[in-house]
Amino acid sequence: MRILSLAGAAMAVAIVFNAPVCFAQETVAEFYKRNKIDFYIAGAAGGALDLHGRMIVPYLTKHIPGNPTVLPKALPGAGGAKLANFMYTVAPKDGTAIANALPYIAVMQAVKAPEAQYDAARYTYLGSIAPINSVMATWNATTPAKTFEDMKKTEVIVGATARSSVTYIIPTITNQHLGTKYKIVTGYTSTAPIMVAMERGEIHGRAADFEGILGPHPDWLEKKLVTLHFYTGLEVDPSMPGVPRLIDLATTAEQRELLEFISSGSALGRVYLAPPDVPKDRAAALKKAFWDAVNDPDYKKFMTDRRLLVNPKDGAAMEAVVARTLAANPKVIDQAKDLFAVSE
Repeated sequence: MRILSLAGAAMAVAIVFNAPVCFAQETVAEFYKRNKIDFYIAGAAGGALDLHGRMIVPYLTKHIPGNPTVLPKALPGAGGAKLANFMYTVAPKDGTAIANALPYIAVMQAVKAPEAQYDAARYTYLGSIAPINSVMATWNATTPAKTFEDMKKTEVIVGATARSSVTYIIPTITNQHLGTKYKIVTGYTSTAPIMVAMERGEIHGRAADFEGILGPHPDWLEKKLVTLHFYTGLEVDPSMPGVPRLIDLATTAEQRELLEFISSGSALGRVYLAPPDVPKDRAAALKKAFWDAVNDPDYKKFMTDRRLLVNPKDGAAMEAVVARTLAANPKVIDQAKDLFAVSE
């Protein structure tokens, strides 16, 4: 009679009772050798977020122990809340799910947006590729107001997609708190048709990701076809020398506090996270792999060649931004609710 080994007997018992097999003393590399990673992206397939996500996949695979297959999956909807909710409540917490979330997840929670059913402080933050600094750019040939001060006296028409978008939120907040006279035209499907409308003279400008100009339209900058008036980042952006941050335009402490709260989304930027409660060894491995990937010389060259920005921050920096956002002054949060169409 053949005697089963202890390992064989354990496997047999697990099969008989339909119980999971415990891989005792399994290393992180061994875990990822036998598991793939589902990589959820908050943007629609083919969009900028999706393309950014897919570009980093080979480098994540390279640097995660065990070199697992990383499968990108688009999960857009509800201003990023659909993905955030999924990662918080549904996605497996064993290290086989990561996500590129939208940057306003903490702001949406702070203003109590009903679609935000998560606690942003509990995610496992891997880091951020770069801030997403939205810049107010106007078309020089047609814009009646040439400076930010002029825009407080003269109507400037800007394009936007929807109320939940920075294309709407940024000009709205400057109208309400800094005295600009932007006329906001909504209904554009994305920033691409907004840019076309600028070139045609149908609108004067837009507030959106600086990369949307730097990547596809570098000639706009080289030929001085547009003027950059301000951007939403919390840190000085060396790629926009001489352009003020939105927070620098505040004239009171109260204004600055509100603008810093709104700009916290820019600071999270292209943020990567995993669900809460991922095992510590796998969480540490994912954080290190992300950091190694975004600092990989081949990845940096790949991005630079495409005029795409890499200014990485680690998971601890993301946790600090989220904590500061969630602890914002209640008066500031109340002021921001209108911008995100939140009512009590």
